[in-house]
Amino acid sequence: MTSEQVRTETGSTAAPQVTGPVPPTEAELHADIARLRVELGGTVDQLAGRLDVRKQAEAKLAESRERLMEKAPVIGAAIGVGVLAIGALIVLRAGMKRRKKRSS
Repeated sequence: MTSEQVRTETGSTAAPQVTGPVPPTEAELHADIARLRVELGGTVDQLAGRLDVRKQAEAKLAESRERLMEKAPVIGAAIGVGVLAIGALIVLRAGMKRRKKRSS
C-alpha cells in the first residue's frame, strides 16, 4: 500500500479525500471579473478627476458662486448701508460748506 492510499473500515483501499476550498465556477469567475472592472473604472475616474486641473477649478468656482448667492442678501444690505452712509456724509459736508460761506 502506498502512502497515498488509505485503508477504510471495511479493509478496502481508497484514494484520500482532499478537502479545501471549492474552485469557483466559470460563471462566478465572469461575475468577479465584471465586478473588478467596475471597481477599476471607478478608481481610474477618481484619479483622472484629481489630475484634471480645469475640472477642479470649475468645481471651486461653482462652489464659490453658491456660497456668494447664499450671502448675497447680506452683502447687498451691507452695500446699501454703505452707500447711504457715504451719501449722508456728502450731504452733511456740503451743508457745512454752505454755512461756512454764509458766515464769512
